[in-house]
Amino acid sequence: MIIEELLLVKEWAVKNLKDEQINKIVERIDGLREKLPLPFQRQDVIVFIG
Repeated sequence: MIIEELLLVKEWAVKNLKDEQINKIVERIDGLREKLPLPFQRQDVIVFIG
């Protein structure tokens, strides 16, 4: 569900932001999409996002 929301934000950014802003947010979203699933491979994990 979080990954789907990140994709929606990415789509919005591409349509509504300028080049440098797009690059920054897309880079961050791609990083989150890559790293976010990793902690959830364990059942007893607590993830802080901030």
